[in-house]
Amino acid sequence: MIKDSGDRTEFETGAKRDMHAGKGRMDLLPWYGIMEVSKHCEEGALKYGEHNVDKGIPLHSLLDSAARHLAKYMVGMDDEDHLRAACWNLLWALNQRETHPELDDRFAIQIKENKKSMKDITCTCGKALTDEHGRAFRDVEQDINLPMLRWMLRCPECKKVTVVNWKEFTNE
Repeated sequence: MIKDSGDRTEFETGAKRDMHAGKGRMDLLPWYGIMEVSKHCEEGALKYGEHNVDKGIPLHSLLDSAARHLAKYMVGMDDEDHLRAACWNLLWALNQRETHPELDDRFAIQIKENKKSMKDITCTCGKALTDEHGRAFRDVEQDINLPMLRWMLRCPECKKVTVVNWKEFTNE
């Protein structure tokens, strides 16, 4: 069976094909660059074994390596092909968005996850103390105790203080 979007492209010759929009333009890829990255794949397969990277590498490791190789390239180091290595790491980071999303361990992701749970803070009386972004409402008095890693929120209705332990909102 041939997939069919229902939309057609008609060429000057009269031939028709399914629409290509949204599928990517493989004909526009930088093939010389891709051939260079394929050399890095070949060398990596010899060093670590074929498909080693397919097992998954935490995203921070791929991004750290890409940044380091790019910095080495930028300052002119030529002990290895640092631009090629940076590209390899970035391509695998892109690939893992689909194949291993659970390995996205960027700090910003952890903060976003924390904010999601912080939006659910309510007083024991049932009044919501934080908005959908995890920020205290205007009428809620708040105090932050950094040494104790605590956030104290006073309910405007019942005046009770809700103490939030910051550790509860970390991924440790």
